[in-house]
Amino acid sequence: SSQQQQRERERKRLPFVLGGFEIVTNSRQMEVYVTDEDDKETYVTTCRGIKHNTDDTDDSADNNIDLWYKALLVIPGGPRSMIRLRLKLLSVRPPQATESRFSFLKLKGRLNLGDCIIAQD
Repeated sequence: SSQQQQRERERKRLPFVLGGFEIVTNSRQMEVYVTDEDDKETYVTTCRGIKHNTDDTDDSADNNIDLWYKALLVIPGGPRSMIRLRLKLLSVRPPQATESRFSFLKLKGRLNLGDCIIAQD
């Protein structure tokens, strides 16, 4: 029965090898955490974005509305196998903002299917 439960978990979670990501958000700084196949969450790094205009106008700098930051992260130590990526968004802008927003997120990596059992129903 415990083997069957283990197989069920493996069917739901495919390991992903993360090499990095590119993100545009209203958060100036973010912490990156990954969870491995043993459900152990590990802190990876903190990255900081640079100001990024999503259009050609520069009014966002004047009135502090829709201020976006772009960050590009390469995983330190090389790609690592994981099942979950968690981003902790810090320094959300403008300071009175009550929510975090994303304009763009691109993950760089691949599925790691080497040790997985893919069930065919």
